Amino acid sequence: MEAVASYEPFARKDVDRAAAFLVGFLVEPLDGASSRKLMALRTDIDDFHLNGREMYWLSGLKQGESTFSNAKFEKLLGVRSTFRGLNTIRRMAARYPSRPGP
Repeated sequence: MEAVASYEPFARKDVDRAAAFLVGFLVEPLDGASSRKLMALRTDIDDFHLNGREMYWLSGLKQGESTFSNAKFEKLLGVRSTFRGLNTIRRMAARYPSRPGP
């Protein structure tokens, strides 16, 4: 969780202007064709970045106002996912830090 919370897929100036910054957790990484389908949905308002099993979504609109949604994502690509706001992920990472192995 700490790695997801600290990952920076977008420029700071873009993050500062965004209304929503979410992370989608996928069961497995998207294949090449699915990645291209997702990236074809980029607009001036919504941007996406993939990193393994995480999909980062930066939006100039609040989540409920964007034309992109988790349901649209799942239907288009035929995958299951869950999205959480980056602030929520950061709070979880701070509350439940990784413990060193035995």
